[in-house]
Amino acid sequence: MRDAAHEACHAIHWGVPEGAWGRESIHDHCPVDGLLASEVLARAVERIVYERITTQAFDANIWLMMAALEFSSTYKVYLPLQQWRDAVEEAMSTPQALELTERVIALASDP
Repeated sequence: MRDAAHEACHAIHWGVPEGAWGRESIHDHCPVDGLLASEVLARAVERIVYERITTQAFDANIWLMMAALEFSSTYKVYLPLQQWRDAVEEAMSTPQALELTERVIALASDP
């Protein structure tokens, strides 16, 4: 579920046409500039969606470590864990993240 929310956020944010929302086709639309900011935004939306719609326990430290490792192994960009934490937590309260969260959640309820 978190991964689906993350990829849907990227697809909406990058303007990927609906129907072309496989992981690879979404990432084909990835902007060169602003990649890190876009990833932080998608992680913020992923976390908000997860916290809103699940009752499962959430360990933010484990999730954050996983997110940082995924990004660094894919894009070869390494940030200290505290920088990831600060960036994601700051992004979670932005109007852009909140709007994208609502759009991602609406996808799940759209028949």
